[in-house]
Amino acid sequence: MIGKTDKTPQLNIFKTPLKHFIKESHKLVLLSKSIDWDSLEERLSIYYTKDNGRPGVPIRLISEIIMLKRIYNESDESVLNRWTENPYWQYFTGETYFNHELPFDRTELIKFRKRIGEEGSEEILKLSILLFPKKEVQEK
Repeated sequence: MIGKTDKTPQLNIFKTPLKHFIKESHKLVLLSKSIDWDSLEERLSIYYTKDNGRPGVPIRLISEIIMLKRIYNESDESVLNRWTENPYWQYFTGETYFNHELPFDRTELIKFRKRIGEEGSEEILKLSILLFPKKEVQEK
């Protein structure tokens, strides 16, 4: 995985994992389980180097934040602020525990969009479109 992340965090006995106080039937929980995050990360990893400089924000996290931004029509600043208030958004982005801090600085969104360019943005857009199939028009 590219970016600084820990896929198997050690559980903290003083914190309750998000999955213990959210509804499994919530649309964002279901949506997060239906997305092939590894495939998206693989397609976007071509824009990263593994051994050059400081690790970037994990591809999955920043892609999910961009998806939330589009789904809820938020700005860069407001999507990150709302993320700190919403356990479902945090669960959607792979958090284990509720986090009161911003996941990253909002300038990272600008850097990420520049890094992946139009082609990478299209990959995220394609994924977003595939998540919501067209409603079939019924003739009356």
